[in-house]
Amino acid sequence: MVPLSGVGGAIRNSVHPQARLGKTLYRQIIRWCDRTGQVPFDPIPPVTLIPPLVNQTVLQQVANEWTFRRIESSTPNLNINPAETSRLHANGVILDYLPRESLVEQKKMVLPIRNASSLRGIVRAVFRMNRLGEFPEYDTECKEDVKGFGDNNDEAVKKRIQLAFEAMKSLNDLSAMLEERELEREAHWDNAGVQFFVGQVVQHKKERWRGVITGWKRSPNKGPKGGDPGKYSGESQSVEYKIEYKDVPVDDIDQEDDIIQYAVIVDVGDSHLEQHRLQASIPQSDLDVLSLANAKRLSRIRNGSLKHYFDKYDMSTCCFVPNERLAYEYPSDMQRHRDFTGLTATADMDALNPLIVDSVKCICTHLEKTIKKNLLTDSSAMQLETINSIEKSLSRIIRDAPPHTFSCQSPWSAIHYLTSLGNITHEISETMLTRRRALESMKDVKFRLGDIVKHKKYGFRGVIISWDPKPRVDVSQWDGLQHLEDVENLPFYAIVPDRQDCVNAFGAPRPFRYVCQDNLEICLQNESIVNVDHSSDWPDWFLDTSSFKYVAPNEIKFKHGEGIGSEEVSIEKCMEALQREISSFQVAVQSDTLSKSTLPSVATNFSMENLLCLLKNAERWEDAIVVEETIKDIWQAHEDQTYRDRLDDARHNFSVGKKETALSELTDLVKDSPFYFEAWNKKATCHFLQGEMTLAIESTKKTLQLEPRHFRAWSGFGIMSQEDSCKLDIDHFRKCLDLNPWSPVASKLSSRLDHYDSEMEEEGALEGSAPHEN
Repeated sequence: MVPLSGVGGAIRNSVHPQARLGKTLYRQIIRWCDRTGQVPFDPIPPVTLIPPLVNQTVLQQVANEWTFRRIESSTPNLNINPAETSRLHANGVILDYLPRESLVEQKKMVLPIRNASSLRGIVRAVFRMNRLGEFPEYDTECKEDVKGFGDNNDEAVKKRIQLAFEAMKSLNDLSAMLEERELEREAHWDNAGVQFFVGQVVQHKKERWRGVITGWKRSPNKGPKGGDPGKYSGESQSVEYKIEYKDVPVDDIDQEDDIIQYAVIVDVGDSHLEQHRLQASIPQSDLDVLSLANAKRLSRIRNGSLKHYFDKYDMSTCCFVPNERLAYEYPSDMQRHRDFTGLTATADMDALNPLIVDSVKCICTHLEKTIKKNLLTDSSAMQLETINSIEKSLSRIIRDAPPHTFSCQSPWSAIHYLTSLGNITHEISETMLTRRRALESMKDVKFRLGDIVKHKKYGFRGVIISWDPKPRVDVSQWDGLQHLEDVENLPFYAIVPDRQDCVNAFGAPRPFRYVCQDNLEICLQNESIVNVDHSSDWPDWFLDTSSFKYVAPNEIKFKHGEGIGSEEVSIEKCMEALQREISSFQVAVQSDTLSKSTLPSVATNFSMENLLCLLKNAERWEDAIVVEETIKDIWQAHEDQTYRDRLDDARHNFSVGKKETALSELTDLVKDSPFYFEAWNKKATCHFLQGEMTLAIESTKKTLQLEPRHFRAWSGFGIMSQEDSCKLDIDHFRKCLDLNPWSPVASKLSSRLDHYDSEMEEEGALEGSAPHEN
């Protein structure tokens, strides 16, 4: 959908043609919104408006009021200057029109559109802003913009009118879809014979996969296809599973009866189960093919598609809560939701959320002070993009900016603050890890950033934009490397290739190539003019014609250990200090000793207990992943950075297929640091993949002895125990899910319970003895 900024600002006087046109477009869009009503739109990106599409002077005034409201909400009894009352009132009316999640800044507005009602408010706000720009008290504050391109000059008005026409076309195209949605809603009022409603978690009784009902429809029965209505009829490439049944008793079935067809999204962990991707036509006699998955440990379905259908998972009902669109299309199902939906967030969780947010802000304040302390005497170092980016990110968190749609008191804003903090810690650790490995291997690296090189075998030329001392992935099976020896220990380079060279070599352009050092050579000067894409990944590079090589930005050079001048020492000192502070904090969280740290007392709320509580009560899979990654980073921390570096090296070797090397490194690591439980956990994984089950179990037990809350270790313990005792692995899976309800082991627990039930039935001892979920 295009920005609806063409309305307003065209009415300079009552007889101006553009004035009549602007008012006509405004009225047409408002009428369209009134006709459409509350029908929700499909998700669309927020609309961003910048001057001259909105009047610049008024936008600045509205942004001031928007900022004032944010301050006022967190500062009770704030006194307002009486002289500003009238203007604040005018701009306040404009803000009242805008959706609650809007972002208003001095130079832009970001406006979400969910339905025609929010669109109507946006149109009214923009129209009013562009009208207010005509009044003298606004125009005199920004006369230069009126002369140029900023306010209601003819050129700006033409652009607004043009976009308004485009908006009307988009709305007309949207009308057909919304009308179809209204028809869907009417068809779904009648839920007679519908056994399951949207959001319920079900399980196939025969194939045992679990999934969520995302819709149902009633269609006329045209009789079975192929004479066998009980057989699966065709394949689908999605993870949706459709089941049909007739909504009348078996004895009354005839060719005219309606069929109810369910759409089900299947848990990704169950995707390996037989025939889950096929469409089934189930006769009434097989109506019980589905059952509700009421067990709490088995009802959290993991699938990335669910976020397009549901807002959250309701722990009190073991159902997923439909989003606005799905709720609109299935009104009778929403009534069934309301009949037994309880409160999902406990009082403890409501209190925990702001505590986590305040803790994150406290930590970021401490890191911001660390930067200023270490770079106090070196202002040039502050200009390095890495430092600058980290400082800006810290500042946004401290000042409640991440993200603008969530305030500190929003129900799940802790997740977003954890995400922002995680991005910062990852940037610091990734930069320093890459730099350490580069400096250690510099003597073995022949080429440098910006060198223009040529592939010896395929002949294409390109520019080196990064390099690794050893390959980041397993390259042992790559075709172009079979003539080389020991490629796993050779440097590899990321290269942006010449467009035409790639067409000649591969038949089509390629965005980048990852090439072994022994396959490269420096281009001769007469071959050094290459045609490459300056993409968003390297926009600040430039060609030095005197040396015939590209010059990398300083932050890229620093990361790869290539010299950047006098400020390099200060930057390295600052980054190491940040790394130490983060590690020290993470170790304190890990060992429950935050109260003894140098951080303010508010940071003690960032405890492992609170993080696990946040994880256990996460209402979305995506939220659970954020908390899980936060906990994982904390578990990997060590008070001595060299031990953390050794763990990272072992993990890297493991990821590229060097399991024996990784196992040797981890064995040495736990000898040197026997209380480093994450090293024990990685060691257990290596033993398991090497088939050394006894040693794997011993290492897992050591992990759990040091950290009983390690849900990943409980998951691995369950997998290792499957061969020895079915009942034992079930207990281990349950302990994992009690700590992390969104763990993928739910699929394994479901499968093992089925297997246990089957064994019990064969022994004639099923009743009262199987470890069922409830």
